[in-house]
Amino acid sequence: MRPARKYWAALAAMALLLLVVPYTVRAAPQWVDLSTTITDTYISEEDDITNFDGEVNMSLAKTASPVGAMRILIRWDAAAVPVGATILDANLSLLVLENANASSYGQQTAARRVFTPWFPGGVIWLNQPTVEVDPFVFSDTQENGTRQMWNVTDALFATHGIRINYTFEAEPGDVNPGEHTVYATEENNTEADRPTLWVLYSSVPPEGDTFPAINITAFSASLRGNVTGMGSATELDVWFVFEAGDPSPDASESTHATVSAEGVVQIQISGLSPDTLYYFQFHMEDVSDPASNAVGDVASFTTLENTFVDDLVRMVWLFFFFVLCVLFLMAAWWIKGRRGGMAE
Repeated sequence: MRPARKYWAALAAMALLLLVVPYTVRAAPQWVDLSTTITDTYISEEDDITNFDGEVNMSLAKTASPVGAMRILIRWDAAAVPVGATILDANLSLLVLENANASSYGQQTAARRVFTPWFPGGVIWLNQPTVEVDPFVFSDTQENGTRQMWNVTDALFATHGIRINYTFEAEPGDVNPGEHTVYATEENNTEADRPTLWVLYSSVPPEGDTFPAINITAFSASLRGNVTGMGSATELDVWFVFEAGDPSPDASESTHATVSAEGVVQIQISGLSPDTLYYFQFHMEDVSDPASNAVGDVASFTTLENTFVDDLVRMVWLFFFFVLCVLFLMAAWWIKGRRGGMAE
């Protein structure tokens, strides 16, 4: 073989390999806004039996301040983030409405996961929920009119949310006992001032294989695929693409099916041409996150010959042969009869 031919043969082999190797389309990271799911309130050491649900503002304060310590409770619903997704970033922000004095700006705050249930309309200082001992994130208070951020990536799926307080609520010898910061709540009259929570995540795509077709006739076939991994999805939309003679099939699409577990999927296709080579491929897509999808390898099958026409032609020829035989016998019988009559 000449060198040029060897070169083109190698390229053709590589192209064929790419066509038959299964691949996965990984979803690009995407942001989701959970701001409207936020529930918040605050509790006060001084007003330890007062519930502050429905307030348009909420406060942080030190124990040494004139009003005693104040703490903020926040939770949210992360159901919009697919189960099993990788959380790349999650940022909670509160708008600072007021710092009690100049020293309140730049004070360190600590966020802790909450371990026990609480309800905005029922929580007070005396029944405040249990939180983890060590903060998972710190954040410094900001100037009035700006937003303060907490990275809550590690606490996004915390069932009962987080509690925020000054890092040092009772600092011995505190020369600035009046530290006090006020934030807008989710019930604030100005929508743009309310808390926000944006999450960046990447879904885990499904996985699967294309299985050989079965029940092949001249005009139909049963295509099969195997879901080997659901990824982040709870439900997958699955289907096949197929095309005659093209190893990169996309001309036709089968009916779709929805699956909620791993296993073999079988979908019937019809309207095919007899004695024809078809290529097909299994497709999977997360119902709640279409960008998370995958395909199996490309497989093929050949439809059967149209034996119905051949059988029909054969039957017609047999019929005419039978008719000719009958006519021949009748003619022979008639000739024999005529000869017999003439002999008499």
